[in-house]
Amino acid sequence: MKFHDGSEFTAEDAAFSLNRIRTRSAEYQRASAFAAVDSVEATDKYTVTVKLRRPYAAFINQIAVGYTRMAPKHAVEQYGDLKRNIVGTGPFKLKEYNRGQRFVFERNVDYYESGLPYLDQIVLTVIPDAATAVAAFQAGQLDLYPSTFQNLQVIKDSVPNVVVSDYSLLSISAIAVNATVKPLDDVRVRQAMWYGINQQEIINTVFQGDGVKGRVVPPAYAGWAVPYDQLPLNDAPNLEKAKQLLTEAGLRNGFTVKCATTAVYTEPEATVAAQQLKKVGINLQLGQLEYGSFLDARDKGNFEALAFGLAPFGDIDDFTSALFQTKASRNWGNWGNEQLDALFMQGQREADVSKRNSIYAQAQAILAEQNYVIPLPRQNSHMVSHPHVKDFVTAQNPEIGLGYYRAWLDR
Repeated sequence: MKFHDGSEFTAEDAAFSLNRIRTRSAEYQRASAFAAVDSVEATDKYTVTVKLRRPYAAFINQIAVGYTRMAPKHAVEQYGDLKRNIVGTGPFKLKEYNRGQRFVFERNVDYYESGLPYLDQIVLTVIPDAATAVAAFQAGQLDLYPSTFQNLQVIKDSVPNVVVSDYSLLSISAIAVNATVKPLDDVRVRQAMWYGINQQEIINTVFQGDGVKGRVVPPAYAGWAVPYDQLPLNDAPNLEKAKQLLTEAGLRNGFTVKCATTAVYTEPEATVAAQQLKKVGINLQLGQLEYGSFLDARDKGNFEALAFGLAPFGDIDDFTSALFQTKASRNWGNWGNEQLDALFMQGQREADVSKRNSIYAQAQAILAEQNYVIPLPRQNSHMVSHPHVKDFVTAQNPEIGLGYYRAWLDR
């Protein structure tokens, strides 16, 4: 197998990449996914030996997920990172990048699967205005378009034989709180926030009814997500209960909390939630940050509250212990407790899928009561394509790129 620059992909690159990913710093947020790893080394040119400190049931899932990217050691050492010099082993390689305009990818003739990919080129066009993008799809200038529900019916009515793929994102959307900041350190206050938010109203207002209620583990993670109504506090919204909890916490007159937002994540949902929370005396002051500043504040825990989205989805561990284990690399808000830590350790060691499922169900119940992050709903997703597009597989980042590698055009 070769990298896009023609160099060979060897065990040394794989070992380098895994050791890089598990570095304990804010830059490498998936370090917790490999906390059980004791050492990684290339033991010959094509063999990587990984030694674990303890049993770790999620290891294969964490290796397989798209976030565990293999990088060429020589390119990272030369460039520092791969943000501007993208070198991978995938079916397509970057040919051209014009910021804010388009990406052009060309077929990787050295791809390890013989005969693939079928397409010679992919052009990803950046069109910020939705109406312009819809018009381009209607005119046949775009083969594929990730449509919102608001534009979906217009497209169905105007494009003959349009193909629509509906799917739910394997991601969470929430208002996270810093559990060291008063009064957010009080579980009654966090529960009051949960009870003060009407998720269905957010779905109706922001998504025009095209969404799904959220908990910490999204319902799209079938087989692992405990259904909304089977978790504690499933009688939300309940404004009277929210007010009662605030009174018990000594906050009869409510309180004010600053909430960081960014245009990239969850801002419209948080705006409606802030309006709802006013009804119980909670003043959620939204303050928009530039994306880089938002990530910096999040990663350093420099916030009272923040509206964020996350799509980890390698393993059930990513929605639970990666965020809420007390020493996890993504534990941005000082979340968790000893009971959860014990469950997470038990779940990570348990190889039996049924028993492991039961363990994480217990963890989800505790997280539903604690509300370290207050879940918000997620919008459903829709990919539309013209009928000449064949075998494209709809997915979400970071796997979406793989949806093209068997696609072909029947013109």
